[in-house]
Amino acid sequence: MPETAIQVEDHSINTKENAEFSLRRLRALKSQRVILTTSWYHSRRALKCFRHFGPELTLYSCPAPFDARDGGERV
Repeated sequence: MPETAIQVEDHSINTKENAEFSLRRLRALKSQRVILTTSWYHSRRALKCFRHFGPELTLYSCPAPFDARDGGERV
């Protein structure tokens, strides 16, 4: 995937805000299919939240194999 296709939303303080802020940008880009990448333990909650606020999008979850905040160790 080209690096230009990856966007990071970093202004939210919770999953609900992350979905709302991200979906604004995705709608402005007229996105139809989106891959959500987050930690494995957060992926289910993130996917449900994004599907709730963005039911018109096709959403996929791709949990990250490790969390960089944990020093890059596999979890």
